[in-house]
Amino acid sequence: GFASIAGAIGRKRRRQLEREERAFEALTRVRVGREWIERFERVCNVKGCEILGVEQWTDEDGKETDGGFDLDVKLPEGGASWRSLARYVDELAADADLPEGCGIEVNSGASRRRAIVKVQLVNALLTGNDVPLDAGELNFNDLFDIGIMRDGGLAKICIRQFSAMLVGTKRTGKTNQLLAIMTRLLRMPNLLVWVIDFNGGGVALQWLKAWEALGRPGRPPIDWVAADPEEAARMGNAAVRIAKARKTEYADLM
Repeated sequence: GFASIAGAIGRKRRRQLEREERAFEALTRVRVGREWIERFERVCNVKGCEILGVEQWTDEDGKETDGGFDLDVKLPEGGASWRSLARYVDELAADADLPEGCGIEVNSGASRRRAIVKVQLVNALLTGNDVPLDAGELNFNDLFDIGIMRDGGLAKICIRQFSAMLVGTKRTGKTNQLLAIMTRLLRMPNLLVWVIDFNGGGVALQWLKAWEALGRPGRPPIDWVAADPEEAARMGNAAVRIAKARKTEYADLM
């Protein structure tokens, strides 16, 4: 009997704590909404906005993070649009006194008078983030992640029908980013990786050395490496021949 009473009290206490937590979250959303309505009026000179929702950012598992939040904003009548806020993103970030490296992004919403305002509170790039230890298969036809963005969300790309260029000044992490991308490409069984690297083919060496150390099992992880202009020219010519021939070959499969 004592155990039953104690269990009932525990459940009642948990329900009370959950109600208090929901009430606190609702009050927080109201406070944040009022604060940003005043900010839009003060900085953007847009009066009469409504905040229809405040959504905290979540991680891949759906758990809320401290990275920031989205505001669902309804703009007043009179011709104001999401661009009326977007042109003041730097001023809004300064008015909110966001941490260095954090910013605000404004996008169109569900209608012409709706806007989604993304407010970043933590710069995820200031922390070290390792490539996840996952060797599961990926598909070159799908989106795949190549790292994280400033707001902590996954940066995803699809280059099945596109080309990509990685640009940056010295010592900004281009090689590291390229290696992170290759860790994804090498998990795709419907893809062959070719590398042109005139710096001794260094960007491919870590995988080829690991393959060598394991006794060269199966096909090499990197299908072809060109470390000098002559080999790169041969690789380019082979790619052109493949591109031309596949049109004819694929026609028979249609």
